Amino acid sequence: MIAKIGITLILGLFAQAANSADLDPYFRSIYIGTGETSRIIRKIFQNYDPYSRPKPADGGPTKVTIWIHVIDMMWREDGLYVKGAYKRRWIDERLKFEVKPGGREYIYLDANEFENHIWQPETFLVTHYRHDRWNKGLIRIFSNGTVDDKHLGTTVIHVPESIKNQKSADTTFIVTDFLYDKLGMDMNWYSNGCLIIHNEGMVKLENLKCFKTLTTINNRDYEHLNGNFTFTRP
Repeated sequence: MIAKIGITLILGLFAQAANSADLDPYFRSIYIGTGETSRIIRKIFQNYDPYSRPKPADGGPTKVTIWIHVIDMMWREDGLYVKGAYKRRWIDERLKFEVKPGGREYIYLDANEFENHIWQPETFLVTHYRHDRWNKGLIRIFSNGTVDDKHLGTTVIHVPESIKNQKSADTTFIVTDFLYDKLGMDMNWYSNGCLIIHNEGMVKLENLKCFKTLTTINNRDYEHLNGNFTFTRP
């Protein structure tokens, strides 16, 4: 009888501890509230390693899709200013979660707060000399493990001195990731194009070409996503 009471008491303490964890509005010093989103966050990040690359079922490279929603372009003395939403997408099956009836099919995370808690590609623009973020950025995680990363910003691409007075100019930008070679990451442009123009009346682009090349460094092949286009001043 005493042993039975002891077991019941221990189980009660475990249940109380679990309930206390669910009611705690903070997760690793980040405020997440106590609703359904917080429940999902606790579950998917419980044993998650942000320093380990998400590997597909076949063990191959992580597939990452990249594209830019262009809001505006301006040609100034110091370069071509590209304003837009910079987006990336990949699949991390470790972040899958079950959707309850009528529940959320995806959650949003603050990119700045969770940047050290979730794996992200180390992609960057090679041909620019400045990139300013407008906002902190958002990470959206779907129940099937698909991850969307987005931030608004302005990239300034260098314009050669010799063409600064021209009406139009051919421009190139390159996206790469030097942390992972092609065996670790398979980068591709979005199927609808690398640059998606929101307002064609404000942005005059012609001859847009989006393609992929390889660069060998220390006997390792790294992928480069290239975007070539002709920009004409309004």
